[in-house]
Amino acid sequence: MSRMKNRVTLKLVVLGTILLLAPFAVNLSAAERPFKSQFSGWALGTALDTNGDGVTGGHTWSKGKSNLGSFEGGGFVEGLPWDGVSFCSLSPLEIKFEGGLASFVSRYHDGSLLQTELTSSTTCINVEDPDDPINFLRFTVEQTADFVGGSGRFEGSTGSVTCRVIGKVTAGVTSSSGECSGVIEIP
Repeated sequence: MSRMKNRVTLKLVVLGTILLLAPFAVNLSAAERPFKSQFSGWALGTALDTNGDGVTGGHTWSKGKSNLGSFEGGGFVEGLPWDGVSFCSLSPLEIKFEGGLASFVSRYHDGSLLQTELTSSTTCINVEDPDDPINFLRFTVEQTADFVGGSGRFEGSTGSVTCRVIGKVTAGVTSSSGECSGVIEIP
C-alpha cells in the first residue's frame, strides 16, 4: 500500500512541476536572441517624395547571411534634407544627414519574411572625390531599426538592430555593404 501511495505522490509531484513550469515553456520559445548579419546591395533613385520635403527616395536591394539563415530583400529609403550646418568632421566636404524613412523586407531561404522599420539614422557623405567629383560620392551610415513582424517563422517578431554601412554612388547607382547586430524575439 505504501508503494502505491508513493507512486501516486510521485505522479502528483511530477504533474505539479509540469503545470508550474508550463507557462515558462511558452516564454522559452519566444526568448530574445542575438541577431547578426552581413550584406551587400545596391539602390536606385526614384522620383518618389513620400513626405513632400523635396528629397526623393530610392529602391534598395541586398543579399546576405545572418545567424537566422541566408536572405535577400528590398525596400524603400528616403533621406531628409541637409540642414546646411551639420558636418561629420572638420572638413566642409563631409556633410551629415540625420533621420530619414526606410522600410525593408528580407526573404529567407524557407520563404519566411522579416520586416524592419528605420528608427534613427546618421549618414556622412563625402561630397568630393579628387578623381571624379561629379559621379563619385563615398558614404557611411549608422542606423537603428526595429523588427516589426513578418510571415512564416517571423510572424509577430520584434526586436531592434544597429547597422553600419559603407558605400558609394557612381552614375546614380548606389552600391553598399554592411553588417548589423542586435536582438530579435521570435514567438
